[in-house]
Amino acid sequence: MTHEQRLTKAIEKAHKIKPFFCLGYESKELIERSKNWIIDEPEEFYIIIFSYGFAKAFWGEEKVCCYCGGGYDDYPCRICEISSERDIFKWQYHQHQMLNEIQEGRNPLKYLEKFL
Repeated sequence: MTHEQRLTKAIEKAHKIKPFFCLGYESKELIERSKNWIIDEPEEFYIIIFSYGFAKAFWGEEKVCCYCGGGYDDYPCRICEISSERDIFKWQYHQHQMLNEIQEGRNPLKYLEKFL
């Protein structure tokens, strides 16, 4: 799958869950525009995937563990069993994960692709 296809599918998924606004466009318009984009540099799509509107729609706004991303009803890691710092939104957790992908030299769209 190309970067452009990943981005279009991610915008479509987010729009189906909750329409959002980014770059002066409603998410429905972004879907159409993204089909014609040619992404040469990753930075060209960072503004979309790191926007609050997209992230909240794509990932959701439930609270999760800031260490592992697990929800309140499950304890996937030892830290969140004993920690009181489970006060991060799911969209924030995944934005941090995508930043980690960038820092490690990987494309954050590949991370998004796992959730399409």
